[in-house]
Amino acid sequence: MVPSWLGGAMKGVGMGIKDIYFALEDRYYDAVEALHLNKIVDTIDRVVPSFAVVLAVVFLIVAGGLIFTFSQPSAPPTPASYSLTLSFSGQNGDAIANQPVSIQFADDTTETLTTKSNGSIAFKVKPAQSPIRIALNAAGYLPYSQEYAVTKSQSISIVLEGAPLALEGISRTILVQDEQGLLLGTTTPASILAKFSCSNNPASAPNDITASDGTINVSAEGDCGRLTVRIIASSYREKTAELFNAVTEMRLTAIPVQVQQGSIAIAVKQASNNQGIAAAQVRLYAIPASGSAQLENQGITDSSGTFVFSDLNPGKYYITATKQGFALGQTPQQQLNAGQTTNLSLTLSASNNNKKFLVKTQNSSGVAIPQAVVNAFISNSQDQFILYTTGFTDSNGIFSELVGDINNAASALVVTHPNYVTEIVDPATLVAASDTAPLVVVMDAVTLGSNGLPTNAGNATAHVKNEVNFPVQSATAKLFADDLNGLLINTLTTDSSGNALFRNLPSGPYQARATKGNLSGNSTIQSVSNAQNRNFPITLVTNQGGVEVVAVDALTLAPLADANVQFLRSGTPPHSSRKQPTRSEKQAHHSMPIRSSMPSFQSPVISR
Repeated sequence: MVPSWLGGAMKGVGMGIKDIYFALEDRYYDAVEALHLNKIVDTIDRVVPSFAVVLAVVFLIVAGGLIFTFSQPSAPPTPASYSLTLSFSGQNGDAIANQPVSIQFADDTTETLTTKSNGSIAFKVKPAQSPIRIALNAAGYLPYSQEYAVTKSQSISIVLEGAPLALEGISRTILVQDEQGLLLGTTTPASILAKFSCSNNPASAPNDITASDGTINVSAEGDCGRLTVRIIASSYREKTAELFNAVTEMRLTAIPVQVQQGSIAIAVKQASNNQGIAAAQVRLYAIPASGSAQLENQGITDSSGTFVFSDLNPGKYYITATKQGFALGQTPQQQLNAGQTTNLSLTLSASNNNKKFLVKTQNSSGVAIPQAVVNAFISNSQDQFILYTTGFTDSNGIFSELVGDINNAASALVVTHPNYVTEIVDPATLVAASDTAPLVVVMDAVTLGSNGLPTNAGNATAHVKNEVNFPVQSATAKLFADDLNGLLINTLTTDSSGNALFRNLPSGPYQARATKGNLSGNSTIQSVSNAQNRNFPITLVTNQGGVEVVAVDALTLAPLADANVQFLRSGTPPHSSRKQPTRSEKQAHHSMPIRSSMPSFQSPVISR
């Protein structure tokens, strides 16, 4: 039972609310009349009381606003300090331990901490001390300095880039291999001579090394600059390479016994006094029957300004020479015959207009791309781009190559990397030798589809076979942009199936060329598209008149090694009294595909 006093109070409150309601309603209708909205409101009132609806809407708005306001969380208080943990490591994942780290705070205070065995440091930062700058100089790594805005407690992992190896007091390993990639001396002792030269100071070059196997270790001391090795091995064509990396593989090409080799000696001299120019960079270019000249070999002149290119096939060649402080020089084309030794002289004029290739490779985020392969080209007097040099970008993505004064010749670049789409830069701007601002080449990362092919690039497979349709292993395959007169994209060696796969190519036309010994052949020009592997068939044919014989098993068509082949000249009986096998005997013994460009010879006699 409700007490009388409470009932009276409730009745009084109810009457008060009722009076307020009716007072508001009167004011509402007064406003409606003043605004001449009577007809509209009367129409609404016949369905539902309009004032009650307006009052309910106002109540909901006010109540919703109050709920939203009081439901918002209050801002957390600013902490007195944040905890920060920094972990330093190299690109190989090794912790950078026991190294001093300098921390400079925004309030101009500085603290130095030493990294622990796991490469980490831990410290606190007050809000007023942000931002901070972290600096670390560790032996073997590039200096690190970075500013951080600290707004919360966190852990940060920092990877330092390794410093480029200097050529002073370091070791290099050379792996000398045959065409199949087998180290020389693995099966039988080899005869290898390694001759070294330095670009800065020829006198600091390491002594010659002789070896009976394919592993050669060498150290360079003093102001060497760029260390170059020239490998001379018995029964193989010599080869020269710059030792960029700790380990360099050099694959040699065997000298065909039927081809008599020749050599070209080049003497590079100063125009002013006719004195030899030491440490000049000389390059030998071969002129094929079709296409532009191709870089055959390179080297550095000795103290007298001389270098010898040996083990050369008959053909046309020319040589270029350059050195800082001189204009680029080029010899006329020279025909080299079998077994011929030719002496050439090239005079360079002094020049202060030195140029260089200076390139930086990076991805779309601006991160440097190390170990990219850079093919640098310069146009010759026939306006053909020829490969000037090949090198790798360093840990900062930088490639630099001095070319001297090239008389305003045009230049271009082809940049390749296993994880990025090949970039063709034509034209590429050369800079003055003193410039430090590089030409930036931005490379797109390769994205692979479900079929394993890149979606933003294409592949090209050079399939090399001989004239009887057998695959040719260890042939040298080259791919050119546009056609054989275009830029050289890459040079590969065919596998046991006669294939050489060129990856990550931008869309466009290409042409391939393959050689082996005195055999050569070209593909047709074909277009490569994204997400596609285009086949480039190449048939090798002999460059000289002769007979090519391939003996195969009649049942399996497998090639037969060590078959004895005898050729009989037409009209002349063989000196041997052995009976010549009949056609039926030859078919029963071997099946023999044969190509002959010498009609004066009868069919060969083959025995096993």
